[in-house]
Amino acid sequence: MRRLATLAIAALLLAGSPAAASCVASSFIEKFAMAEVVAAGRVDRGILPSRTVTFRPVTVFKGELATEVAVRIGPDVGNSGATSVDYDATPGDHVLYLRAVNGVYETNDCSGSHAGAPTSEERAIFGVGAPPHPGSLGGDSATFGLLPFIAAAAVAIGAGALFLRAKLVRRAQRGA
Repeated sequence: MRRLATLAIAALLLAGSPAAASCVASSFIEKFAMAEVVAAGRVDRGILPSRTVTFRPVTVFKGELATEVAVRIGPDVGNSGATSVDYDATPGDHVLYLRAVNGVYETNDCSGSHAGAPTSEERAIFGVGAPPHPGSLGGDSATFGLLPFIAAAAVAIGAGALFLRAKLVRRAQRGA
């Protein structure tokens, strides 16, 4: 019986390893340094299967952010469900500490994100912040996936226009 109980506990621990994650103790300054973006704003709605919420920042303290972004509330664990470090992003005001993971912003319970307004400690470090940038080109994925393609397309269009112009000039010179 004791052996069976030991095996059952071991199986539960191994099966739940992604969900068994816990936070490493870190200071406010370390959390701020690890975040690529820190912003205060409003979580509007969540999408449960993907564990993603819509975040509308009002003030950006670190990095740049569009006026509306999708934020995953925990590590990407595929279809295995929630983890123990998933952030409780209920609708309302939040300060989110974000990192870009595979082109998607992500936060979790260990990042420093919290409900409500910035704390006095955060206000002392962050200052007044800045508004989010209005153009999003796809919101959360703009700076990670879409922008290089837009730049490549612009270069290709420019090169094509120069080629066409040179061809038309040559044709005009032959006809003259």
